[in-house]
Amino acid sequence: MIHVFRRAGFCAALLSAFTPNVALAQPSAEAPQATTPASPIVWRLKNPFRYFKKPEHFALYAEAARQHHTASAPDVILATERSLAEKTDGMGWAAGIFEHVADEACWYKPARANDSAANGTQSKGGPQAKAGATREPCGEYIKPKSHSVLLSAPTLEKTACTWTVGSTLINAADCSKPVEAQIPYPDGAEVKLAKSGTAIATETIKVED
Repeated sequence: MIHVFRRAGFCAALLSAFTPNVALAQPSAEAPQATTPASPIVWRLKNPFRYFKKPEHFALYAEAARQHHTASAPDVILATERSLAEKTDGMGWAAGIFEHVADEACWYKPARANDSAANGTQSKGGPQAKAGATREPCGEYIKPKSHSVLLSAPTLEKTACTWTVGSTLINAADCSKPVEAQIPYPDGAEVKLAKSGTAIATETIKVED
């Protein structure tokens, strides 16, 4: 079975927090539907909204939004903003994480002092560079080589298992607990789950960024 997660904007990422990964991880049209038993493999992106450098910053917002969503607030976003603002003396939730997102949204890496190409001029898309420095595209942010995902098998609680992601083996003492793995982008990877040396399930996981 092939599962594809399409990484989108903030609201879509927030929706995935309300309904864990399977809501946005859609089987491809090629996968058989009616006769295929449910896979025990559950996975989600570690950071569904990577404009935030740290996953915990999104988790902070998502948890507050989830509480208001559960309470059926008439405007979940507004209620979330207000509750988070109250915890920051009115500064707002973004005040505490701004320094962790500004550079992550750039098209250019920080200036390098050992290159004389910039000559103190302002680089397109970036702040003033120092003399003898230049800025270059943020390739890792714009075109990541991989995405971190969390794998688990909730039905195998307190059961040891082995995950195989491509050529990487990950042993887990409790298969129901999430383990982190890297999924190459854009090709994805075949993920295999085994218990006591016996294969249980196989899925191909891809992230469309």
